[in-house]
Amino acid sequence: MTLRILILTAVNGAVHYANALLHYTSYTDIIAIGMTGFKNDTGSIEYAIGVYYVSKSNFGIGQKVDDYTDFSFLKKDNFNQFIEKVKCLQLSQDELDKLKEQRKREINASLVKLNNDIYQNENGLGESDRVYLVAASIIATLGVPGNVTALEKSELKSSPEIGNRDGDIIL
Repeated sequence: MTLRILILTAVNGAVHYANALLHYTSYTDIIAIGMTGFKNDTGSIEYAIGVYYVSKSNFGIGQKVDDYTDFSFLKKDNFNQFIEKVKCLQLSQDELDKLKEQRKREINASLVKLNNDIYQNENGLGESDRVYLVAASIIATLGVPGNVTALEKSELKSSPEIGNRDGDIIL
């Protein structure tokens, strides 16, 4: 397990940006640390620290590590104990199954929306054409291990030349 530490100024933002790192880098396990605060009516500063483990294996859901009132858990003397606590975090099979089902529902809703958007905005595409367009876009984006490498953004050049248009490349 290779862990990276991410410190941000907002508790909710820490998990959000940790997910961006999971999505756009090769990191698979991230510790997201966020802090937020305000001055109360008496002028005293009140703050909260949130520490979450975010991993590809838990579908990017932030698992709270523990309650902390300061950053002493990051001190050299405390760090190994902190990391051991993180390594023990794991979602139950029931929680993983619920997350998978939720992701399936989100993907289905997105595909229905995409299909409707294409239907309303792209004239001349029949139902089967829309299915092929969506499938080709997904395959081009994700690739097929051993068969099709994922399409890189740099490969799409908006060329008007037949055979080299972005749609031609995707298909």
